[in-house]
Amino acid sequence: MSLENRSTQFSPFAALTGHDEAIAETARLTTPKKLLSDDEMASLTRKLARIIEQVPGQEEMLLT
Repeated sequence: MSLENRSTQFSPFAALTGHDEAIAETARLTTPKKLLSDDEMASLTRKLARIIEQVPGQEEMLLT
């Protein structure tokens, strides 16, 4: 067997493509979604409305 064929025989083989990525995604730490109170939601809505008013040339947006 030639040296080239022999080296091909022992080259790395990835039988489980994507396996490492799946394990990394599973191990990733996540934080739970924070639920806002009605007061916090109203405060953010007011702040967002003020910011939208400062953007020139924008149509008025409805915030729901």
